[in-house]
Amino acid sequence: MSLKEKIISGINEIRTGNKITYECLLLLSSTDLAKWQLSVGESAPWIAPDAEIRSLNKTYLADGSWTLRVIAEISARNKVCPTIRLNENDILQTVEESYDVSAVFFPLEWFGCRTATAADCPPFTDTSMETISGGKTKYLALDGTWATPGMILAINGTPLCFSSTGQLLHSADPGSMDFSKSPFSDEIPAAFMRQSISTRLYRCCFYTRKEMHKIDGFCGVNGKFGNRCHIKGADTGRWLAKAQRLKQVTAMNGKTFTRVERVMIEAPGDLHWDCERNGGIWTW
Repeated sequence: MSLKEKIISGINEIRTGNKITYECLLLLSSTDLAKWQLSVGESAPWIAPDAEIRSLNKTYLADGSWTLRVIAEISARNKVCPTIRLNENDILQTVEESYDVSAVFFPLEWFGCRTATAADCPPFTDTSMETISGGKTKYLALDGTWATPGMILAINGTPLCFSSTGQLLHSADPGSMDFSKSPFSDEIPAAFMRQSISTRLYRCCFYTRKEMHKIDGFCGVNGKFGNRCHIKGADTGRWLAKAQRLKQVTAMNGKTFTRVERVMIEAPGDLHWDCERNGGIWTW
């Protein structure tokens, strides 16, 4: 299912001056938020061609359900400029850089956890709180207490279980967090669970003689930035390629160049993006 199919409000369009602004409301699950990880500054072709996201406002509804209000716009800087009034040397030395604020949502799946349901929490059948009905399973929550619906369970936890004849099949073990499905190479702080953690977006725009098809595969995590990038905190794995736009432009002397605009998102806190889970290490 595409993002456009998640829109529940229609798309409101406002035209002012030299820009067009779009606003819409999406209904998303926690899985959707983790899958798409929308950020300010990235393209939004599912709203309109050449649209860029300018604002994101997320509201929690219930367990695993959110609304996301998206504001995007098309402005003069989004349009293709066929001719640029600079000479060749000036074009190649031109670099535009900017930062924006974004956020990364941390779903339970990244911690190897899930939410307990009523089926995970059957009542004890004795006053000593040691046995349950045969064939049922009773889990300990991640904090080691008996789970109630809505509490957080480790997926690798083992439940208390008895056979239909009352024989103990296995005792309960709460298990532990497992980060094998997270996009990071580090253990994630438990405080990040089901939270949107603020971070930075870095945008860099430059020009190159390379043809578009030779640089259209920008993805993965940072190994090295371009020589003219002035970015702080560029340790390997701190930045993940988020988006790239390529446009062909022509200098005053008639030569053609490729305008490259790249958007990268910084790993929140002290985390590092895992290169093997995010497309490798980019080639600038």
